Amino acid sequence: MICKSYPFYMNVVKHKRLRTEYIFQTHSFFHDTCSIHILEECPQSLPLKLEETALKAAKVMRSPEPKYEIVLRCLYQAEVIVAQMHSVRTKFLCEGEDEQQEVRQFILELLDCYEVDVPNAGKGAVGKRIRHLFSEAQKASHLIPEDRPVGAPPPETSTPSPSEFPPPSGKEFIFRTTFARPPGSQPTPQRMYCVITREEFRVASAFTEDSTFL
Repeated sequence: MICKSYPFYMNVVKHKRLRTEYIFQTHSFFHDTCSIHILEECPQSLPLKLEETALKAAKVMRSPEPKYEIVLRCLYQAEVIVAQMHSVRTKFLCEGEDEQQEVRQFILELLDCYEVDVPNAGKGAVGKRIRHLFSEAQKASHLIPEDRPVGAPPPETSTPSPSEFPPPSGKEFIFRTTFARPPGSQPTPQRMYCVITREEFRVASAFTEDSTFL
């Protein structure tokens, strides 16, 4: 993989001979990485970004006055995706083969989507790892030692303590139902939303009715 910083790219642009060789090497790199293995192990955004960069590189090389900054910017964005992927994988390492498959799928979805469902909630491999990450962050913020002191009684239960997670910044409640308005008409969806934080309290609702019946 190409793992150099963005300032290095800008220095390459200043040298005509180096920048031409670099673009040719990058173009070859794209063809090597766009394989089935890469498509399976990387988020969908990475092959798309590499393909976009290759197209821009080919277009720039045919230009009489090439501007390589656009290509280098795309390379930098692709490397950010790779760095994020390695960082998340390091945080979610697990030993079991079945757990690795579950965690791998979760990581790929997490890098491509804003919201991802946690399989089996807190009892699954991903949920346990998330709990562990929060617990480590809480220990670091409160300077709690990693090991239990000598002579301290063992924990009575294996349930997570409330201190494993930070206090919530807010709570959201959503109520959805289907009800006939007016009575005897076609049932229509009804919705109510409520959010509670330390600074505010908001309630919003959306009610519908069967206008054809009226």
